[in-house]
Amino acid sequence: MRKAFICFFLYLLIVSLFISSNISISPPDNEVRKLPLQTKSLIEKIYTVDRIVDGEVVVLLQKNDETIIEYVALSEMPDGVAEGARVSLLFSNKGHVKEVRMLERETTERKIEVKETLEHLRKSGR
Repeated sequence: MRKAFICFFLYLLIVSLFISSNISISPPDNEVRKLPLQTKSLIEKIYTVDRIVDGEVVVLLQKNDETIIEYVALSEMPDGVAEGARVSLLFSNKGHVKEVRMLERETTERKIEVKETLEHLRKSGR
């Protein structure tokens, strides 16, 4: 029973990462971050693109703690960013986003993992 619950939870988590929601939820305007210039000491954090809202705002979930959400203007993201992509955000020590980079290899690896997990779940009848 516990194994089935864990598999089902994992399945829901994976599906929620790669299937966009048709519900349009826009973040408050003050939460959309613009990238300021200048750099000093930077902190890197890895995120997964959860969804793009109204073609203007990218909703990001932090890797290893998906309860942490960031909102970044789509215009500040690298070209070709899409749902499920892994990105690196560099923050200043004051929490301002300084740079955003696509992580192509991590994105590809994650998509392969998700595909394999979904295939395993389908074969096991869950």
